[in-house]
Amino acid sequence: GGYLSDRYGPERVAVLATSLLGLTFLALGIPVAPSDFVIEDPNSIPIAYYFTPPVMKLLIVGVLFGIANSVGSGLVLSLVANHAPKSKGNTILSLLRTCQDAGPLVGALLA
Repeated sequence: GGYLSDRYGPERVAVLATSLLGLTFLALGIPVAPSDFVIEDPNSIPIAYYFTPPVMKLLIVGVLFGIANSVGSGLVLSLVANHAPKSKGNTILSLLRTCQDAGPLVGALLA
């Protein structure tokens, strides 16, 4: 996101990253033909299972999601830093990071 943000502006990159993330979530809903691969022993999954269409779809969508996420990973902090008043910048960024870290903590506790 740094090079793209410097070249095109963080707002445009935010739109790009959000669009790409949305497309990856939509891709999860695309049906895939079920695999003819049958696992006879659930304790022993052969390597061929990981190349079946459903698993490959998840792998490809996961990689695309990772790319889209990395494009916009630092955007929120840079946008907030650019738009926050100078006198309150440290407080606002600290509060933002606290909230961003509290979300996964609460999610993990609820799971």
